Amino acid sequence: MILTVCCNPCIDEYLYIPQFKPGGLNRVTHKSFFLAGKGINVAKSAARLGADVVTTGFMFANDNIKFNKDLRTFGVKCKFVELAGSARVNLKIIDSTGATTELNDNSIRVGEDSQNKLINTVKALSMDCEFAVFSGSLPLGVENDFYYKLAKEAKLPFAVDAEGDILTATLPLKPTIVKPNIMELEQIAKRSLETREDLIDASRQLIKMGAKYVLVSRGKLGALLVSDKQAISASIEGITQVSPTGAGDAMLAVAVIKLIEKAPLQEIARAAVAAGTAAVLTAGTLPLKTDVYEGYLKQVTVEEV
Repeated sequence: MILTVCCNPCIDEYLYIPQFKPGGLNRVTHKSFFLAGKGINVAKSAARLGADVVTTGFMFANDNIKFNKDLRTFGVKCKFVELAGSARVNLKIIDSTGATTELNDNSIRVGEDSQNKLINTVKALSMDCEFAVFSGSLPLGVENDFYYKLAKEAKLPFAVDAEGDILTATLPLKPTIVKPNIMELEQIAKRSLETREDLIDASRQLIKMGAKYVLVSRGKLGALLVSDKQAISASIEGITQVSPTGAGDAMLAVAVIKLIEKAPLQEIARAAVAAGTAAVLTAGTLPLKTDVYEGYLKQVTVEEV
């Protein structure tokens, strides 16, 4: 079983505004809502791909029932630490070109007692799991070493997808895989990463700090999967995306499944790009469709660099 942790769940509200004008009057043609958060997105994608998944994290009393119901439709088990209030709402404005403008809200502040409850919940759930995924931002009041604390209690092979110090704080525990995008890797490296070689070099710095593998999501350019001895580039051409949200989560979900299966790096990289591609073709934050994912597996180009 895979354990995913979502500390900062959200409701993604998509506003479709064909002629979006910053600073001007804009009219919404239609809108849609999705229950999300990176750890939740990973759980849904992993379950869609046949994995047995349980998810935990902080959840809000006003939204707990609908999040639980939604996750169970995907076959994901849930055990959240409940907080008062409501989940944050992230606005995503889509214009006629498909460009997305994102406005992400802050969560409410989470107290120490609730943090300790989640640490204990992760410890208990991990006894029935073989891999853990810690992904996404942390709510107000939670220090950047919180994923380190959770991973230390879980005592499982684990993956991390988070920004800056949240990710690097876990490296002493030797995560099996970390998944930065280019911007996040530049933030950690504290420099611009213009070339593929730059990305590989920065990834290997994370490996020196403790990570076993680094999966760098590169948007339309696909992904790089880097170890201390290999660097695999995977890409696919000719894709017109519907929504980029959740693509990285789908990539990480399938990478974890393949790691559990002890697949070679080339297969992991191929599957990650196929999953990310399938995810961008679904509306909003909906997870990938398995038949689309399987179709794209044959179209991914993989090369060692």
